[in-house]
Amino acid sequence: TTACAPITTLPWNEGFEGITTVGTTAFPPCWFKENGDWATALTSTYNTPKSGTKYLRDSWSATNEYMWTPGFQLTAGTSYDFSFFMQGDGHVGWAVDVFYNTVQNSVNATQIGNTNVPSGAGSTAMQPYSFVYNTFVPTTTGVYYFAVRVNQPSGTPWYVAFDDFKVEASPSCVQPITQPATNVTSATATINWNPSSSLPVNGYDYLVTTDLALVPSDTSTPSGTVAAGITSANIIGLTGSTTYKYFVRSLCSASDKSS
Repeated sequence: TTACAPITTLPWNEGFEGITTVGTTAFPPCWFKENGDWATALTSTYNTPKSGTKYLRDSWSATNEYMWTPGFQLTAGTSYDFSFFMQGDGHVGWAVDVFYNTVQNSVNATQIGNTNVPSGAGSTAMQPYSFVYNTFVPTTTGVYYFAVRVNQPSGTPWYVAFDDFKVEASPSCVQPITQPATNVTSATATINWNPSSSLPVNGYDYLVTTDLALVPSDTSTPSGTVAAGITSANIIGLTGSTTYKYFVRSLCSASDKSS
């Protein structure tokens, strides 16, 4: 097998849906596990995918356990965003850091951003996913790798989970981050999101679907639109005992929309 070629087309996304099995050796091509009990998984008592049916997780009692992405051909002076979603298992002590390097290991790797702490109060309880992103501007054109490092010195079980990794040129219109739905009945729900840092003057589009594998594109038809400053929408006409998924995007101008 030849060596991995760097990724040159952005945006790049990885949600682990392309792997045929899950486990401690079942990773997408060109990923590299450095230390630890990393594994891909299906829904369990402790974690669940952010989207699709599969996700990445690392086990408790972790010390400097890295998972490295494939390499990306990046251009000096260009701003890039590396992002993913992170979910705790309810226990405390997890610490998640992000690194980059020009080789696919931690020797002389550089941390970007602050330490991320998954939510949890100390007992087993599946947590909402939180969005983690860091901006990176390379000073030299070349191939760069990104890593997530997990530490859990308390030795308290069980897992911290990750899904929907993304590398992209930093957008001018930043996406909002969805939050759990509230006021859910058999036929209605309120969907919620954090405001975008772009402060979109044209508000937000939202899309509600029962297609749990759907990844919307720029041409997807929204279910509705709300004005700037509003960060929720009341959804009606839902079907009982049905799982729904929702997306939100920022509308910064008539021609500039976030993912």
